[in-house]
Amino acid sequence: MVEDPPPNIFDFAGKKKSPKKKIHPASHHTPAPLQEKKPSEDKEITQMLDRMNFMRRDLEKKLEEVYSKSGMSPYEIDAFLNNPKNVGTPLWEKMQEQRKQVADRLRSMAGIEQKTRNEIEKHKEIEIEIKKRKSKLLGTRKKWIPIK
Repeated sequence: MVEDPPPNIFDFAGKKKSPKKKIHPASHHTPAPLQEKKPSEDKEITQMLDRMNFMRRDLEKKLEEVYSKSGMSPYEIDAFLNNPKNVGTPLWEKMQEQRKQVADRLRSMAGIEQKTRNEIEKHKEIEIEIKKRKSKLLGTRKKWIPIK
């Protein structure tokens, strides 16, 4: 006689029938038919997108000109402009005021609510603090003894 090998616990799981789930009639619904877009709306949207792409490309060209004329990378220019020591006090205040105006204008165009604006500004402040703090590693900040 040939003896069967001892049963495997995984064999029973494969043979087990899974119970069929019953669908409640109230939860079962058919999706609504999709509404067709008007061709005029599509044309308007494509025109707006084309215009935005043109403006974006124009800004990129102007930025490339600034980078080539200054001989600095975008990160260096950003660091230079974010440092109030590089610019005089009245000019610095004027720059900050214009930055806020541009940011407000962009947010109003995008439709971001005031609550989200404050959250974004707080998040940026936290990121700046974290970047300043990252100069030390975690172990040295917590005064751990390095093990090598």
